[in-house]
Formats: sequence, structure tokens, C-alpha cells
Amino acid sequence: MNNQLSNIVENHLQGGSNHVIKVSSNGVKLVKSASAQKYAFTLEDIESKYGSIAQFLQALPEKGFSGAVVFTLQKTYTKDGKTTYHTLQTLTEKLTQDMNATDPTTAFLGAPELMAKMVQAERSADYKEQVQELKETVKDLRSRNRVLEETNSSLTIKLETAKEREELRVERELLKKKSFLETPAFEKTMETLGGMLPKILEASGGNAVGHPSQLASPNVSPIQKAFVQKLPTATDEQVMFFNYLLDNWQEDLITQVAQIIEQQQEHHEDTN
Repeated sequence: MNNQLSNIVENHLQGGSNHVIKVSSNGVKLVKSASAQKYAFTLEDIESKYGSIAQFLQALPEKGFSGAVVFTLQKTYTKDGKTTYHTLQTLTEKLTQDMNATDPTTAFLGAPELMAKMVQAERSADYKEQVQELKETVKDLRSRNRVLEETNSSLTIKLETAKEREELRVERELLKKKSFLETPAFEKTMETLGGMLPKILEASGGNAVGHPSQLASPNVSPIQKAFVQKLPTATDEQVMFFNYLLDNWQEDLITQVAQIIEQQQEHHEDTN
């Protein structure tokens, strides 16, 4: 065991909780775990997993880190959840299996086989730990996926509801814009106004003769001709009133006018 290397590593790691060490050999890095900073070992990491720095260095050749092994001594800085590494020193040491030479008597009793089984058991424990961490990661990802699916379902329902509301709004607008001629109110209005047609024709003498160029068209009805014939006797205010009715031919207005006419008709009949 290289005591100088052990002392350097120990002094560095004792400098603070943000002091770490990374180990690599032939491009392969020693993995701590599958979590964040999986290559960076703190003093706490080493002592909890290997017991001491000396035992940590002794275990490296058994994990395949032999020959020229690079030790990178670093400090970590974390800001806004992001960790950066600042390298303080880099050491390259030659590690061999001879570092863990045992008593010949112990070797005679089968220590190499025992050591191999211990290394195998330790690696198996590392694998089990990594598998467990991966299982937890998968479980967390599944949970997040379930939340996203529920959110997506909720948004889909809201979108469909919004579409239905928009369709209902458009339908209501179409109903509002529906021609007054197609409504029951118009039929009632026409019934009221229809009772006045004989009187209009009678007042016009039944001829309804207007200006030839204007009234000769077959599209002009007798009622229209009678109305035109009465225009010369109408005042400007009366013409403006009828013109307003024509320009604003809407259900509410015409219904009210029809009701007034109907009331006048009923009053006239009662007085006769």
C-alpha cells in the first residue's frame, strides 16, 4: 500500500464536504452509484461503502482498476441546482494485486479463493444497489407519466367542453339571426295587418293606380300599389315613420307595432 497516496487522498477529502475524488483507469471511471455525481466520491461516501480510505485503495485492483490509475482531486460548487467541478490535483499511481498480499499461511488455507468470493459478493451488492436505484427511477418516471396522462385527459375534457359551448353559442346566434318571416310572431303580425288590407284597398278605390313606370311591373302587389297611391297625401313625418319601420324590420319592433294596431282595431270595433 502506498501510504503517501493514502495520506494525500485523506488530507484532500478532509478539507470539506465539497472535496471529492474521481478514479479512472484506461478510460473507465469508478462508479459510485446511478444517482447524480455518480463518479465523485466524498469522504463520507468512501467510509460508508469501504470503511476507510486505505480499504478503498486496496479494493481498486480487485474492481479492475490496476496498472496506471488516475486520481483526480476536485472541489465541487453548486449554484441554481447545477454542480461544477474544479480540479485541484491529478495523480497517476500504479496499483497491483500485490498491494493486497496476504500471509502465506492464510494463502495456504485457501485465502485467494475466499478473497475472490468476497470481491464477487461486493460487486453483486453494488449491482443490486444500482438495480434498486434504477427501479426507484422507473417508479418515479411512471408516476410522472401517470400525472401527465391525467393532466392531458383533463385538458381534453376542457377542450371538448369549450367546443360544445362554442357550438351552442353559434347556434344561439343563428337562431337570433333567423329571419323574422319564419317565426310565429311574424305570422301573428301578418294576421293583424291582414285585417287592414280590405280597408287599404277600399281607401285606394280598388284600383291602386300609381305612376305607370313604377307600378306596371307584375312584381308590384295591389297592396304595394295602394301604399304608393297614398304617399302624396302623407306628411313627411308619416313617410319617415314608415321608412323607419322598413329599415328596422325586426321581431321586437314589428310585434309591438302589431299589438298597438290590434288594440286600436279592437277599440274601434267596441265603439261602433
